[in-house]
Amino acid sequence: MGSLAVQIAKQSGAFVVASGRGADKVRVLRLGADAFVDYTSEHLVDEVLRATNGRRLEHVVEVEFGTNIPAVSELVSERSVIVAYGSSRNQQPPLPFYALMFKGVRLEFLLVYLLTPQERHAAARRINEMLTRGALEVPVANILPLEACAQAHEIVETEKRTGAVVLQTKEP
Repeated sequence: MGSLAVQIAKQSGAFVVASGRGADKVRVLRLGADAFVDYTSEHLVDEVLRATNGRRLEHVVEVEFGTNIPAVSELVSERSVIVAYGSSRNQQPPLPFYALMFKGVRLEFLLVYLLTPQERHAAARRINEMLTRGALEVPVANILPLEACAQAHEIVETEKRTGAVVLQTKEP
């Protein structure tokens, strides 16, 4: 579950169905999600469809593409868009090609380092505007000195955090 993605999507007018671990539910709903589903549920597809009153998804922001693409391929509508920015658990997933092709799904992979200068500027402007309005909550799990960079990576890899891990480059 990407807490920033939930907030940005909601403030853009989307009906947001977020997935996460069961313990995330209260926090995710507080951040603006209209519905929450536990991604470990055996009935994930049915639960999402129940949350949307049977409506298929037009836009999906996927943080764990390889693990979730079987369910996502069932949930998306025709001419939908899936934007994936992670797949750490399954880095070489089988792709349900025909399920996606016959719906005309557009699949995009997003890597922030490959944004054009114009895309980076537009994203920064939008995020800064939301921060200025107080409309974006940015949870921070840890603030560590730059020298603890390896420790920061280990914290991020454990997935047992609720927020960003920030490296401090100088004393406040």
